[in-house]
Amino acid sequence: MADRKSKVFSKVFDGTRKVVCVDYDKEKEAFYYHFVKNQRSNGYRQIIITSELMIKIIDSFIKKDFILYNIEFMEEDDDYFDIQAIIKNESKLKENRVKLIKKLEFLAEETSIEIKRIYFKGKYNNLFTKFFIQANGILAVNEESYLAIEKEIIKIIEEGMFK
Repeated sequence: MADRKSKVFSKVFDGTRKVVCVDYDKEKEAFYYHFVKNQRSNGYRQIIITSELMIKIIDSFIKKDFILYNIEFMEEDDDYFDIQAIIKNESKLKENRVKLIKKLEFLAEETSIEIKRIYFKGKYNNLFTKFFIQANGILAVNEESYLAIEKEIIKIIEEGMFK
């Protein structure tokens, strides 16, 4: 199952700022910096996925019955193990969603802990789906589910940033 990767940007179209995903092929783009610079020259602005946005993505996809199977933080501390304990219990993840979200919000606000990457798996439109998104805006989704997941991610980011 091949992954399709893209990078989240914003761009103004007809006077309205929109969130878009631009395909990113690490093999063709030798240097990430050059890729971002080229997109910037085309009018795109880089979007960083803050912990606040990551938490909204987590909440939204758990509600859609996805399994959050890993979270990476910029730095690991004791709270990291508490979070991992919650998400490792996949069968109870949906009922522990509120507890997980409150814990992540507390950590983001009180300890300035930053979420680096989140990983999900589940069924979407009757297709097995696996994806991750990271703080620098890189999104990787199995090819079969890419367009549907991209659409959901864009919607969450636009709601979190522009509304």
